Amino acid sequence: MDDIDLKILSILKSNGKTPHQDIAEFLNFSRPAINKRVSKLEEGKVIEGYEAIIDYSKIGLPLDSYVLVNVCTIDFNKTIENILKLKEKGIYIESVCRITGDKGIFLRVHTSSTEKFKDFHDSILKIKGVVDTNTMLVIQEEKNEFKDNYI
Repeated sequence: MDDIDLKILSILKSNGKTPHQDIAEFLNFSRPAINKRVSKLEEGKVIEGYEAIIDYSKIGLPLDSYVLVNVCTIDFNKTIENILKLKEKGIYIESVCRITGDKGIFLRVHTSSTEKFKDFHDSILKIKGVVDTNTMLVIQEEKNEFKDNYI
């Protein structure tokens, strides 16, 4: 992994649909050289895939929140499995992470309304092993650019 690979990653992180020819021209490389580098990054699982960045508010899920779930359980996997069972129309669980600290589980959740979030939250509290939660509502999301850190 060198600076050129990091620049390629930065460009693809910003726009995964950027043509290799455009990357090659920007970095003063040949298209075949960029193709080869991108293939190596994909084969080495540095690039695990490409995905769309979704504006959840435009698909009816305007409420964006982070939820820290304090658990008192040995079976984190079962607790996470039970949380994932709460998915239904109007609730999208974007990510579930097991974390260090006194909480244990970190969620990013998009919901259609505060009422839908309240129902989801109340259901989490009923799961065996869940002690309490701490919820943070996103009021404005700032763009996080990979390139700012590496180029």
